[in-house]
Amino acid sequence: MLRGAIAALCREQVILEPFTSQDAYGNPAYGTAQTYRARVSQRARQVVTATGAVIASQTQVYLVDDVTVDTRDRITLPSPYSPSQPPILSVRRSPDQTGQRFTTVFC
Repeated sequence: MLRGAIAALCREQVILEPFTSQDAYGNPAYGTAQTYRARVSQRARQVVTATGAVIASQTQVYLVDDVTVDTRDRITLPSPYSPSQPPILSVRRSPDQTGQRFTTVFC
């Protein structure tokens, strides 16, 4: 049910590129870009990062699909969102009432 409601709101598209490695200088390398339907919301919200720090997320991206996202991945938001490639602060995968999962990316 909840996944269906989120799917109805997902009228935008975001691009996710999985982190693959980094070079000797620390520059990241990314895999093949994938496009996903999403709902992008910009509002201040506190999240807990992978290191346990509490930080403000300015952008939340709701993906209707159960996508595995790492905080090192690169996300590209649609126009007019700025910045277009914000750092990923945290990721949450949640089930709806039927057990189907959806993904929330906090930037």
